[in-house]
Amino acid sequence: PVSRRWPAVTRSRQGDQDELVDLDLEIKFETVRAVRVDDAAGKACWLPLSLIEIDRDRSPPRITMPLWLAEERNLA
Repeated sequence: PVSRRWPAVTRSRQGDQDELVDLDLEIKFETVRAVRVDDAAGKACWLPLSLIEIDRDRSPPRITMPLWLAEERNLA
């Protein structure tokens, strides 16, 4: 079987100027590596757990992520 590897995205690759954004998003599905949420157009998008923090004490959960990731995924 062929396994696909996605390029690793790290904070150092983005630089030290990362701005964070807090978004209240409903988590549709979760794996050990990512959560699936809906973007602004209602399309499913995946967020890697290595790049986000989730506050599960809220409903819907508040997800903190770099602004560049939110913009790339059409969430901001």
